[in-house]
Amino acid sequence: MKRVVGYPIFLAALLVSEGVMAEQGCPDGFMPNPSWTQGQQQCIQGQMPDSGPLVPQSTWERRWGAFTSDAETGKVGVATAMTTKRKAEKEALRDCQARGGAQCKVLLAFTNQCAAIAWGKESTGAAAISAVGGVNSAVAKSAALQECGKRAGSCEIFLTECSYAEQVQ
Repeated sequence: MKRVVGYPIFLAALLVSEGVMAEQGCPDGFMPNPSWTQGQQQCIQGQMPDSGPLVPQSTWERRWGAFTSDAETGKVGVATAMTTKRKAEKEALRDCQARGGAQCKVLLAFTNQCAAIAWGKESTGAAAISAVGGVNSAVAKSAALQECGKRAGSCEIFLTECSYAEQVQ
């Protein structure tokens, strides 16, 4: 009869002891060690996070760039890493004028990408200028050369700039 009484007590002790363990086999008040040795479960003091991401979410803000040019003087203005299109264009116009341009006009405004200016001479002798954006500088350069080549026999890259989104948090 003693044996029969012993089994229920043993089973009850097993059931109670399983409730004491926290997630992944660690006792209450402990959590699995994130840098555990392979093959061995290690518990360190602390609590598992209740909810939410383990890594804070990043916030990215778009950034604008712009190219401006004065066709008469050939002066170019540049702006990158601006928070708005308007600011980028305004800064590029200011930069063009600071370099001696009098009739500066926006060639291109671009956001979260690169842009390139290619130039060459048309058959009439006039300058052929193309400003094109792309996902990276290589794509922008290639597209600018291709666009310029439609009007001029031979073109070369004059300028390349990038204005990518910036992590703010």
